[in-house]
Amino acid sequence: MDLGLDGRAALVAAASEGIGRAVAQALAGEGCRIAICSRSKKRIDAAAEGIRRATGAEVISAVADLTRPDDAVELTLLSVVRLCRAAVPLMRRANWGRIVNLASVSVRQPLHRMILSNTLRAGVAGFSKTLADELGPEGITVNLVCPGRVDTARIRELAAVHADAHKVSLEEILKAWTEELPARRLGRPEEIGDVVAFLCSERAGFITGTVVTVDGGFTKAAL
Repeated sequence: MDLGLDGRAALVAAASEGIGRAVAQALAGEGCRIAICSRSKKRIDAAAEGIRRATGAEVISAVADLTRPDDAVELTLLSVVRLCRAAVPLMRRANWGRIVNLASVSVRQPLHRMILSNTLRAGVAGFSKTLADELGPEGITVNLVCPGRVDTARIRELAAVHADAHKVSLEEILKAWTEELPARRLGRPEEIGDVVAFLCSERAGFITGTVVTVDGGFTKAAL
């Protein structure tokens, strides 16, 4: 399917590994020129080179390090607001744009012992919906993708914390988490990347203000 993205420019934050890198590679594979950033110069440069080799796309990388005590608020919520504020004027001049923010299934179903993440990601959802309402008449769509348990380094870090708390092995926690999902497996980063690429496409022009949950059936809500 031609998504109509050839020659478009895309900025992907937190793209050195996992879901962010998969999103960047999916967009690069559709012909986008890519700018990526993360906290580690070594990792983001390696990711850029890997994406270039895989897709032949033009990719530039930059470091966006955060070291302040209030990093959680800055990284999870305010970084989204600031990136959108920087990008929207360019999109308005083009009368076209696609904003896809990433959050978590916690937007729809709060996660146990993740109070700060649950709170801040709900803020990202509210911001995204409000922005979608404001920018819709200008040809700019804004959507929120909420991944569930995806096989990344981050999910294994969380599993290790649970394993330590319950005095069981990492493998036991991952097995239990997998068995809770109707899909009976963890997601793959590229599956999230493909969803984001579609939402960035010409074909998704009538989709805006929407929460797209990609979680293997984890969320119990019917709607």
